[in-house]
Amino acid sequence: MSTARTRPIPVPTMPVGGPSEVLSTEEAAEYLRIGQRAVRKLWQTGHLPGVSLNQKHLVFRLATLDAFLARLESDPEAQQVIRDSHAASDHDPAETTTAPAPTPAAARPRKPAVHTPTAAQRGRPRRQALPDLGKYEGAAHA
Repeated sequence: MSTARTRPIPVPTMPVGGPSEVLSTEEAAEYLRIGQRAVRKLWQTGHLPGVSLNQKHLVFRLATLDAFLARLESDPEAQQVIRDSHAASDHDPAETTTAPAPTPAAARPRKPAVHTPTAAQRGRPRRQALPDLGKYEGAAHA
């Protein structure tokens, strides 16, 4: 029996303010009452500080979001990003034009079949004679 010491497994610790202090993109958008695209755009332009965990996930501190809301009145560029996101999401479906539905395959005109001659029709034999593998088989067994 071995008397080697084992190290205890470290337990992950939570942030100081608890788990509710860090918000995902979706939670930050809900907190700020804007769309997720607007949150990402504000983060990309540097108006809203956050941390990118990977290419898909961003997190924001609640204190940072509160500070952003406090200075939003003096930041016209951030206001414009928010206005643009609202304008993009508040479109009237009656104003948009829809693309025509694709034509079913049965209703489309058929293309004429292209005839490709076979090797025999081009005057060549279909296959060449197979190589003699006997000399190779004999060498493998020797």
